[in-house]
Amino acid sequence: MRPIHVGLLILVLATGGCRTAPSAAQVSGCYHLEFSPWEPPLPSYVLPATVELRDTVIKAPNSRLAILSREPSKGFWQIDSDGQVELWLDPPWPSGVKLILRPQGDALRGQAEWFQDEKTFHSPKARVIARRSRCHAAA
Repeated sequence: MRPIHVGLLILVLATGGCRTAPSAAQVSGCYHLEFSPWEPPLPSYVLPATVELRDTVIKAPNSRLAILSREPSKGFWQIDSDGQVELWLDPPWPSGVKLILRPQGDALRGQAEWFQDEKTFHSPKARVIARRSRCHAAA
């Protein structure tokens, strides 16, 4: 085996192999959200139990509508250049929760982080799993 092949094999193994970015159509749908305990504790904030990621572009080039299971009821999501799903809950700034997720089977897994315009404190973080679920018709 040539040294270049060994180096390439090590690079592929270290990066988790070759990944292709999911399409919006593949990611769109409804998900039940499960959060680990927040560290440090999350400020007083009500997290949604479910989210519907719609393939409806609301801002060019690729921000899409997210419907949350509680008020305020909207957020937005997009697929970044690394193939990660970025989901913002309560995006009218100055604060809310941002999820960075990667598709794994029929779920999205990753990290949630509290964001705020002021960067005067350590942002609370939690692990999150978004499990695909049935979408319920709007009331």
